[in-house]
Amino acid sequence: MFSTIVAVIFAVIAALLAYYYNDLKYTLELLGYFRDAVPYDGSKNCRIISGPTSCEDIVIHHPSGYAFMACADSGINRLTQYWPPLGTFANMSYEPRDLAWVYNIKTNEASVLTFKNLPEDTDLSFHGLGIYDDDSTNHTKLSLFFVNHRRTGSVIEIFEHTIGTKELIHLETVKHELIYTPNDVVPVSANEFFVTNDFRHRHKGIMRKPWSNVVFHSSASNITRIAADGIAYPNGIAANWDKSIIYVISTSDGEVILYERRQDNRIIELERIRLGYPADNAAIDEVTGEIYIAGFPKVLKSIAYFEDPSGKYPRPPSVILKISNNTDPDRYFGKKYKVSKVLEDNGEFFHSFSISAVDHKRNALLLGSIFKETWRCDLK
Repeated sequence: MFSTIVAVIFAVIAALLAYYYNDLKYTLELLGYFRDAVPYDGSKNCRIISGPTSCEDIVIHHPSGYAFMACADSGINRLTQYWPPLGTFANMSYEPRDLAWVYNIKTNEASVLTFKNLPEDTDLSFHGLGIYDDDSTNHTKLSLFFVNHRRTGSVIEIFEHTIGTKELIHLETVKHELIYTPNDVVPVSANEFFVTNDFRHRHKGIMRKPWSNVVFHSSASNITRIAADGIAYPNGIAANWDKSIIYVISTSDGEVILYERRQDNRIIELERIRLGYPADNAAIDEVTGEIYIAGFPKVLKSIAYFEDPSGKYPRPPSVILKISNNTDPDRYFGKKYKVSKVLEDNGEFFHSFSISAVDHKRNALLLGSIFKETWRCDLK
C-alpha cells in the first residue's frame, strides 16, 4: 500500500514538473532566449513610403487599392508626452493631434485626410483602426473606426469616407465603461464592432495574467457587452472576408485565438495557434486567407526601447510572421497550421513593426511602426 502511495505521489510530481517545465520553456521562447536576431537579407525590395510616419495600424481596402493608416503627428513627442498604450502620462497638458493617412498602392501616393464635423480641439491619439465596406455602395463608401485615446478617456471614433476624396466625416463617438483600454477594433457593420481591451486597468504591467477581454458594441441595438474574457493581453483583432471568424492576438501568450462569430454577434472560441513570439497586430491576405502578424523576437529589448526611444537602448529586432494551412507531412499528426517567417531584421535596417498589411493582388506588404518610417515591401 505504501509503495502504491509513493508511486502515485511520484507520478503526480513528475506530471507537475513536466507541465511547468513545458510552460517555462515556452515562456523563455516567447522572451527570445532560444533565438538569435537575424539581419534583414534584402530579399523583399523594401522602400520607405513618403509621408506617413509613426503609423501603429494600417488597413487595406482591397477593392480600391487604398490603404488607411492611423499615424502620429510626431512619434517621439507622442511617446514621451502622452500615449496610454505605453503607459505614458508624463504631460497631461499635451494636446495630441494625430493624423489619418490614405495611401494609393497603385500610384504610390499618400495624402493626409481632413476631419469634418469634428471640433478642432478634439484630442486625436490614434491606436487601432478598422474598416467596414458597405457592398451596396459599389465599394465607394466606407466606415472607418479609430481607437482614440482622449485625455478624458479612450473612445472609438466612427467616420464615413468616400473613396477618392480626402475627407473623413465624423459620425459618432462611442464611449462606454466596458471600453476602458481599447487597443484595436474590427467592425462587422457600419455601426457594430469588436474591440480589444489590452489590460484590465489603464496603467499597465507586463505579467502574463489573463486579465482582459474583447468587447462587442452595437450602436444600432444600444448593446455593449463582454464577448470574450480571460485573455492575456488581447492586442490586434481582425476578421476573415465574411466576418464569420474573428482573430485575436494574445501578446503575452504568443497566440492567435480563433473565434466563430454567430448571427447574434456572440463569439465562440474555436482554437488557438501558437506563434512562439509575442505579437502585435494581424492582417488577412484577401486572396489566400493567410494571416500576417508583426512580432517581437526579443521582447525585453523591445520593452526597454519603448520606454526610452531616445537612443539609450539599441533598436530592437522585428519579425513578420505568416500563418497558413499546413501542407507538410506533420499535418497528419494534428498540426493544422504552419507559422513561417516572411521578413525579419535585427534592428539595424528597420525595427519595431506593429502591423504588416498585405495586398496580394498588387504584390504589396505595408509595414507600420509607432516609431518612424512606414515601409512598402514586395510580397513575393
